Amino acid sequence: MSSIFSQLKGFNRDTLKSVETRITTADGKKFVEGQRDEAGVRSVEEQGNRGLGFCPDLQPDLSVGVAQERLLVGSQDVAHHLGTLRHLGVTHVLNVAWGVPNAFPDDFTYLTVPMYDEPSELLTSHYSRCRQFIKQAHSDGGTVLVHCNAGVSRSSTVALAYVIETERVSLELAYDRLKKSRPAIQPNPGFMSQLADFQEHLKIQE
Repeated sequence: MSSIFSQLKGFNRDTLKSVETRITTADGKKFVEGQRDEAGVRSVEEQGNRGLGFCPDLQPDLSVGVAQERLLVGSQDVAHHLGTLRHLGVTHVLNVAWGVPNAFPDDFTYLTVPMYDEPSELLTSHYSRCRQFIKQAHSDGGTVLVHCNAGVSRSSTVALAYVIETERVSLELAYDRLKKSRPAIQPNPGFMSQLADFQEHLKIQE
């Protein structure tokens, strides 16, 4: 774990190159996320020729990580499995994926905050809405599932930021705790750097 944090010290987001990202959704739709223009707007273009283009893993990922009490992290598989959501006592779903619909709008309270899983994506552009949603859900006695596509980078980043802020704990402590319950989590290097900056901004000691 310490090696991950040591790598952050030499990470510079300014050196990142803008790239096109190709996405294939679960139903075979293909999209290309273009480069950002001068205003920071990214173009998204749907491509033809549906087809998965990979060997799908037909086994759903229904495991969840516990970031803190009543704050869970998982994949879109969990978000689309009604039985699992009810078993976990989920009342609110925070969807930070791109292109993933909310499956049960009549059963849960949703907030969709689409984020791109790339190092240059700014957490500060999205976090305040996510924080308010989680905070309100907890005030109402609810349990929140934060999910992205794979439940690895975006969802864990949002949950970690919330834990760091509300519990006043270090990124390393919050990360280790979440990873014990969901080993698959791994915010991308840009997100990790931003989380480290967030911890420093809050003046939380490691």
